[in-house]
Amino acid sequence: MKKAHIFIALLFTASFVFAGSGCVLPWVVSGDDGGQNDDGGTTPPDIPPPSSSDVRLVFAGDVMMARKVETSVSTNGGGNYSFLFAKIASYMQSADIAFANLESAITDKGSARSLSQVLQGISFRAKPAAINGLLSAGIDIVSMANNHTLDYNVAGMSDCINRLKAAGIQYVGAGLTFNDAYAARIFTVKNTRIAYLAYTLVGVELKDRAQKDEPLDGLKPQSGVAWYYSKYVDPAIRAARSQADLIVVSIHYGTDYSVDSSTTDPSHEQDRFAYLALDEGADIVIGHHTHITQPVMVHIKKYLAYSLGNCVFDQSATLTKQGMLLEVTVRDRKIAEVVERKIQINQYYQPELVN
Repeated sequence: MKKAHIFIALLFTASFVFAGSGCVLPWVVSGDDGGQNDDGGTTPPDIPPPSSSDVRLVFAGDVMMARKVETSVSTNGGGNYSFLFAKIASYMQSADIAFANLESAITDKGSARSLSQVLQGISFRAKPAAINGLLSAGIDIVSMANNHTLDYNVAGMSDCINRLKAAGIQYVGAGLTFNDAYAARIFTVKNTRIAYLAYTLVGVELKDRAQKDEPLDGLKPQSGVAWYYSKYVDPAIRAARSQADLIVVSIHYGTDYSVDSSTTDPSHEQDRFAYLALDEGADIVIGHHTHITQPVMVHIKKYLAYSLGNCVFDQSATLTKQGMLLEVTVRDRKIAEVVERKIQINQYYQPELVN
């Protein structure tokens, strides 16, 4: 991101702010071809020419820089994590705001949880140097609302947050308090205000959620990740609506393809919570966790990317090595164009754009 102002909207202080109207979202484009909306309509082929006042948003999927990825960086990249993003860095850097789901805490702190405490018994922790990979790719904001943020407990999460702050990278969907975890991050670029919120529905025990499923005033704020509780998410989206022109909601949900490869279709859970967010006021819903790409749809002039798949990951199944970058062009505070950019993860765990 080049020249933007950022502030954190603490939405749960005294009261919620409610707002009304949303943005008009005209069409979606898949690559160079016309897209199709969920009402059966066809994408208009005549896209308006780009403007210097356009705001370009790019969204990437799951980024995990531990395990075999770490080994590849050491063996093939000389220990420099910019190696991972070398083939997409210029594209990512050209965005005004670039987003990814950070699937591994970047830390050398904390102790690994027992196998019984983590989903599927898998813990990820990337070395502190991995922050340079995000910087080299021009990534401006990451979601931490996922099942691996607390793999190395609160100490690991806290250290990761501090490292992101020091690097100038925003985080969303986790925090050291309830307010921090659920707060929207709002960027102002070329007089356009864009709010990011993030939530998870995967693999976070009750004690690790920033808010347990009890009345807010009955608990002290706590560290953790932002779980998708509608009673907190819905007011948060509406409050962000009053402060931003465009609302992006990231959701970690669905079925991990490595666990169940019987279908690649979005689950009923994905449908339910994505449409809840859209109907509440989100303009774009970005999904991840399935580790495979799933459709990008138009819903009443709003956009739903069920899953962007992997961006940097070491999974071996063919579909898990095929990801997507979603490019959104905002013009006059409205979405003018949405383009799917296919990527392929090579043998070194580098994503490459596919022509």
